[in-house]
Amino acid sequence: MTRHTHPSSRLERDRGAALLIAIGFMVLVGFIVGGLAALISSGVGDTVTLKNARDRQYAADAAVQQDVVQLRTALVSNANPSWCSSAHTYTDAGTPSIKVACTSPTFGLTFSNGVIYAKRNVTFLACTDTSAACTDSSPTLALRAEVDFSKAGSAVTTYVQSWSVIK
Repeated sequence: MTRHTHPSSRLERDRGAALLIAIGFMVLVGFIVGGLAALISSGVGDTVTLKNARDRQYAADAAVQQDVVQLRTALVSNANPSWCSSAHTYTDAGTPSIKVACTSPTFGLTFSNGVIYAKRNVTFLACTDTSAACTDSSPTLALRAEVDFSKAGSAVTTYVQSWSVIK
């Protein structure tokens, strides 16, 4: 003897299943949307921080390059060799002001291919412009470059010994 259940009793057992499935689906979608929102907001914050750091580094790079050109020009024209005695400040729209300090050149001689060259080794330091002096221990130090200027006659050759972007 087989017993048949009435169709209405099966419906009563399954009542509420659709509601549980819908709630579970909504919770799952909520977790996914919440995770994506956190990821996006984190990415936007990181982008702003990275952009500010890169702007500072690019400004420091440009300022030091400008100082290298000016010092090389001064050496070619036999202008004041103590050009490095004071720091220079560079400002450009949309970027932080950069102060560049350089050490007074250390002099030396080198001999190459039968020519004697006068060498001047100069260290350039670029910092975000503050009232403090720009030194190797400055917390705002952005770039440190060591450049060798070799002069034979009226020609000045520039050799970059190191170019270090900091922070």
